[in-house]
Amino acid sequence: MGNRFGRALLGWVSEGDLQPLYEGALVRAPEDLPAFRALWVAAQSRAGVLPPVQLGGVSAASDPPAALRNQVAAVQQSDMFRTHYEAFGGVLASVQLADLVTPQWWVGTEVAGESTRVLPAAGDEAALFAFCFSSGHIDRPVTAGNVAAVASRQRLLAPPSSLRLESLSRTKAKFSFELAVRPNYLLVAHVVEADRLVLANGVHRAVALLGARHDHAYCVLRHVSMGDLGSVINFSDPAFMKVARLLAPRPPLIRDFLDGDVSDEVAIADVVQFMRVVVQAEIGVLPTFND
Repeated sequence: MGNRFGRALLGWVSEGDLQPLYEGALVRAPEDLPAFRALWVAAQSRAGVLPPVQLGGVSAASDPPAALRNQVAAVQQSDMFRTHYEAFGGVLASVQLADLVTPQWWVGTEVAGESTRVLPAAGDEAALFAFCFSSGHIDRPVTAGNVAAVASRQRLLAPPSSLRLESLSRTKAKFSFELAVRPNYLLVAHVVEADRLVLANGVHRAVALLGARHDHAYCVLRHVSMGDLGSVINFSDPAFMKVARLLAPRPPLIRDFLDGDVSDEVAIADVVQFMRVVVQAEIGVLPTFND
């Protein structure tokens, strides 16, 4: 099994999440849980003495420039935006990367490196916008009889759609369904009470942007209360830090992944997400009912 190498912000991981995180993320280096815990203890000590930071809140966000009106309109008119973002109050915005809090504990350096190689040059706002609103992809499905399997290295597979009737004749009915990737836009949650911007999706691209010396990114901005933050971040997953850590005077920041004095090198197993879909027919009999 191959490894993925990256940087971890263990200084903000809660102790109760340490073992579930080590096992669930398939950590390969450090090589065992005691070594991982020792790395965590050292990271907690370093994070504990970091001074508070003053972050720009929602007032530092802005609308995309008028020159991008066609790209903005294309996103706003898409089914993905209307269904998954606009329906929940999402709007398009530009945010400063230095202000973004990260709930995610780990970022793959090789993934960020790949993203950096496709980044536009500084000042190419159209290409930057496209980068921030790119979608994931799935590999070519493999079929065998009534079974289909599809994979995604980005782990963005969504459940299949419901069956629908495509065509009908006296001798044949044709059904179909769709497999698609989940939405993958950069998503920033503005926690209203704290006036804090939390990057809920897109950490690898955000780190890639910072590494390439970009200072801002385009995103979907959604206003949420502290109590509703769980609607955009799955806090039951140990890979995400707790709310109290995100709202602390010194929270984990996107830029911390690029700081060797704050983050630690951690390797996890290289895995690919897959979905197996089986079409299973069942023939039976039912009684008829007369009026």
